[in-house]
Amino acid sequence: MWATRAPLWAFLLLTPALAGCPMSNKAATGAYVRQVTTATVRVAQLEAALVDAEARIAQLEEALRAQVEEEYTKLETLEEVNSEVGRIRGEIEVLQFELADTSSSIDELTIDQERRMLHGEHRLAQLEGFLGVQPPPPPTDEEMGIVSMDDDGAVEVPEMEEGGGPGPEGALETESAEEEIPTPDDVQGILEMSVAHMDAGRHQVARALLEKAVAEHPGAPEMDEVRYRIAETFFNEGNWSRAISEYNKVIEGWSLSVWAPWAMLSQGDAFAAWGQPDNAKLFYEEVIRVYPQSDAARDAKKLLAQQ
Repeated sequence: MWATRAPLWAFLLLTPALAGCPMSNKAATGAYVRQVTTATVRVAQLEAALVDAEARIAQLEEALRAQVEEEYTKLETLEEVNSEVGRIRGEIEVLQFELADTSSSIDELTIDQERRMLHGEHRLAQLEGFLGVQPPPPPTDEEMGIVSMDDDGAVEVPEMEEGGGPGPEGALETESAEEEIPTPDDVQGILEMSVAHMDAGRHQVARALLEKAVAEHPGAPEMDEVRYRIAETFFNEGNWSRAISEYNKVIEGWSLSVWAPWAMLSQGDAFAAWGQPDNAKLFYEEVIRVYPQSDAARDAKKLLAQQ
């Protein structure tokens, strides 16, 4: 039995020793047999452990392969979502550019007309004061061609706000107020005056002042707020498309400004007021992603929770 399992070199080494001393050779032979048997058993144990380790490695490889495939599927889905969001934002920006380009000429004409009207009313008030002439009474509805009827056939005449109607009295009163408070030369003063006009509902006048600040002080540090206020005048007038376009100028030109997150939030508000809740949600989520620590992001979370 030992001869069949022991290696040949061991047998050759033991042969001279066995020939010289029978008793010692017999003892040495028994010791070697035990060592070889022990080593054989150990090798068998190691082979079994190796087979078990290979099986466990195969299981781990299979589990890792399945996990990698799952993560890859998730990444593909996330990339598709990001691609769709980018496509939608690109379409929105194209529409905003087209709307801004279409409305720019109209806005320039409107602002020019407002300036000419204010200047004419101011000159008229000065002439009336210099000549001591009392302004004529406001024209009647028949003279202005404003006649409407209700369901019963009765004539309806729209009410005029005191001091704010289209008649000469309202114009004179408005120009007198502007004569008492001259237009400031600094941007901060223009901002304060434009906000006061917006609070009074005179959004076109406020916009004319703000456009003047843009033309005369292009590098002013308050220009981010000036642009935001211009967009706000369109928002207050319900011109949602133009307001979204103007708010986008704040985000692109002053992305690190305190007004940028509010501009993005206002874009969402404009879409919501425009009857497009899905686009509003997109911009609310974008505020939270881009400006997570801002007060605008906190308001965006509240608005998302209400949807």
